[in-house]
Amino acid sequence: YVLKNGKHDPSEIIIDEFLGQLISLIPILYLNSFSIGYKYFFELLFLAFLLFRFFDILKPWPINIIDRTKSSLSILLDDVVAGLFSLFFIDLFIMARKLKLIKNILAKKLVNGCRTRKYKIGIAESCTGGLISSSIVSVPGSSDIFEFSLITYSNASKKKFLN
Repeated sequence: YVLKNGKHDPSEIIIDEFLGQLISLIPILYLNSFSIGYKYFFELLFLAFLLFRFFDILKPWPINIIDRTKSSLSILLDDVVAGLFSLFFIDLFIMARKLKLIKNILAKKLVNGCRTRKYKIGIAESCTGGLISSSIVSVPGSSDIFEFSLITYSNASKKKFLN
């Protein structure tokens, strides 16, 4: 078709776009087998569409190199790679949301466990920079169990405050 009509990536042929978009939906289609809310599902669909269009239109490296070859294979391959880029970022988005949920669940379990056992806790953090304390104090009622937090990053501070 390309050789006959002399057009590279003709707009009337959409199988390449369809395949690229389908690849970007793979993590969402897998997620749908679990029970997720409709709002989150449609947000992910919209994000997958936007990401695929972003990569397909802007053609960052290596998509731009593939597109410049002007071969029959490059017509399909540039959209496949754009779909793979989209898949990667959708997966990152999904994993970040899961990690946030896990962090919140663990903090709630810690606070509730300490409350039932009447424990008080204090935290000394270094490379986490206060993230553990932040997770704990985000739980309602954590002031019942949470006494203090020390964030010491340099070795001198660790020696001075934590011995």
